[in-house]
Amino acid sequence: MNKNIKNKSVTRFAIVQAIYCIKSLQLNELEILNFFDGKNREFFSGLDESIEEKKIDKNLFSRIIRIQNDKKEFIEKLIDKNINKNWDIKRLPVILHSILIAAVSEMIVHPKLSLGIIVTEYLKITECFFLDGESAFVNAFIEKAHSILISSQESMNG
Repeated sequence: MNKNIKNKSVTRFAIVQAIYCIKSLQLNELEILNFFDGKNREFFSGLDESIEEKKIDKNLFSRIIRIQNDKKEFIEKLIDKNINKNWDIKRLPVILHSILIAAVSEMIVHPKLSLGIIVTEYLKITECFFLDGESAFVNAFIEKAHSILISSQESMNG
């Protein structure tokens, strides 16, 4: 793996992992923030040392985890309404659902962040877990969700 992996990329990976833990283990926001406090490297065990050496951006991590909790209903509705008709939110693999939640949460936290950065980062994460059509699914979803979020922000500001 590339030695120049950025801290934000590692942070996004940790965010997806944290959301996965929230969904699959029913952990709450405080438990997650304490576990992923930047000191606990347990979830990186077995991965490339260049990842283990990176520091998690605690500010980005906590802001996204809080937003995904505070805006849970909004995020779930956005996902449900904008996934391809061939997919059912209840049947999505938990890790794929976690990736979508993380991407939407980050778009809410950083509305001016380039769509290209968001797509690239979350596609890389998707490709760590899936081999088939999930990347195309995530790409299409992020583009659609980004467009909706930008439109809703413009209407609130305009």
